[in-house]
Amino acid sequence: MTGYLKLPLAFDVPRMRQELDAIGTEAWIGHFNTGDYEGGWRCVPLRSVDGRADNILPIEGARYADTAWLERCPYLREVIDSFQCEKTSVRLMSLEPGALIREHRDPGTALEQGVTRVHVPIATTPDTIFRIEGEVVHFAAGHAWYLNASCLHGVENRSAAARVHLMLDCVTNPWLEAMFVAAGGEKREPLSADELALLRGRLVPYEGDLRGWFPVTFGPGAGSAPAIGWRFLGERPLTAAFFHDSLAGQPSGERRVCHTPQAALDAFGDSVAPSAFVFHVSRCGSTLLTQCVATLPQCVVLSEPPVLDAFLRFHHRYPQRSGGTDTLRKLVAALAQRRSGRERHCVVKMDSWHAPWVGFLREAFPDTPFVFLYRDPREVLASHMRQRGRQMVPGLLDTSLLRPQVADLPPGDLDTYATRVLDAVYGAGLDAADAGLGLELVNYTQLPQALFDALMPRWGIDGSDEELAAARARAQFDAKHPTRRFESDAAPTEKGGAASSNEEWAALRSYRELEARRLARA
Repeated sequence: MTGYLKLPLAFDVPRMRQELDAIGTEAWIGHFNTGDYEGGWRCVPLRSVDGRADNILPIEGARYADTAWLERCPYLREVIDSFQCEKTSVRLMSLEPGALIREHRDPGTALEQGVTRVHVPIATTPDTIFRIEGEVVHFAAGHAWYLNASCLHGVENRSAAARVHLMLDCVTNPWLEAMFVAAGGEKREPLSADELALLRGRLVPYEGDLRGWFPVTFGPGAGSAPAIGWRFLGERPLTAAFFHDSLAGQPSGERRVCHTPQAALDAFGDSVAPSAFVFHVSRCGSTLLTQCVATLPQCVVLSEPPVLDAFLRFHHRYPQRSGGTDTLRKLVAALAQRRSGRERHCVVKMDSWHAPWVGFLREAFPDTPFVFLYRDPREVLASHMRQRGRQMVPGLLDTSLLRPQVADLPPGDLDTYATRVLDAVYGAGLDAADAGLGLELVNYTQLPQALFDALMPRWGIDGSDEELAAARARAQFDAKHPTRRFESDAAPTEKGGAASSNEEWAALRSYRELEARRLARA
């Protein structure tokens, strides 16, 4: 994986600094990701949503335009125009002396993912360093640098002066790809950030036997045929809170990777048929539910496997190439392969943004129980305010199928965006519940008792007294931190955050409609 490259482009540093000095202090805006840095990190938007000079928040699918600040910088415009591609967000980024940006990932910002992030340092010294996947590197002034920001990266300014970069988010096109290859980069097919991380390991040739191998990527391969990336787990159990956590916990020296055509999915004959699919609105008990089931040795739990998200995204773009429901069934079979001989049941938990796909999954699994878990939106939003999921931050995730309203989104208002996304998830659940798709509605308040008294019996899942006692005991601890006693997040509040009362009322109305459907069926 290419973390960074020095591109074959150079620019006039004195001219860039002259225009930088002409921009007044009032132009600079503090970065909105306040939890990701220490010290001063400020920006001047040169291209932004609707050309707003007071907004640096990227929004997927929005209209980007030059700001008034760029009108004052003719040479910087030349620099920007020298990149022969569409640009979305373009900013001046200032990291103050002694400041640091903590190591993090910016999902979706890699050339092969469609967004090519370029840095042009204007003011810097060798004492300002990037740390990219553990490698220390300095981006020298006057040159263009490609940064694969979906890699783990951080920045430290150890100098006595502010570090200023011009940062461009470019839409990948053939010109950028050619520039990338000319700089020594190896062109790759589009992959998500999760897939890039999960495919780190020793590459081995595909030898036809995929027992113990798990699909983690699904995307374009040679020609028009999709390709699949695999990780070897052998008999390593899938007991972590999320599928990617089970893979991340594997020692790096044991990680093996291979790539196959889609036809390799036909190799799995001994698999467990799914006992249930769990859809949810996030932060509503779905992880605790699956963690309880995962304690049972006869159960395979697939908690938000990235390959299913990759497949649904690919199918959304290329329905004629994806293989449709038949491929989906084969992917689930590969994930639910029988390894120990004890497996009799499989529970699949989807991501929260998969609610619009209930009908598609029902076509693939017409007889499998489907559950939709939901919770009072004020509690869900309170949880996301403490730690936001990536679906709740504009631009980090493709939520186009949910269709949240973002055209009039106030600049930097993450709470309103999160409320609209949540309302869209509720709406997708309502649509599925009213479409006769056999979707069982379960409120967070019914857990964990409903799992043992109603859901597991309907799913055909049973166990010995000792096994069921262990599953019930697991419910007493935090879903994501199994050594920490469970404590409820928060009681409903009058407001979940800074979102307007209209936004919160819409989400509450959807929640109450779901409750009405559930109670009518009781």
